[in-house]
Amino acid sequence: MEDKVGLTLACLNLKKLVKRMAGEPFYFVQMRWFKHGNSRFYLKTLKKTNTNRCLSSI
Repeated sequence: MEDKVGLTLACLNLKKLVKRMAGEPFYFVQMRWFKHGNSRFYLKTLKKTNTNRCLSSI
C-alpha cells in the first residue's frame, strides 16, 4: 500500500513539473538547472555534446 502512495505522489510531482515547464523554451529550463558555481563550464560542454549528436545523426 505504501508503494502505491509513493508512486502516486511521484507521478503527481512529475505532472506539476511538466505543467511548470510548459511554455518555456527548453534551453531556458536547462540554464535554470545549472545556476551553481561552474555553470559556464557545464553549459559549454552541454552545447558541444548537443551539436555533435545533431551532426552525427544526419
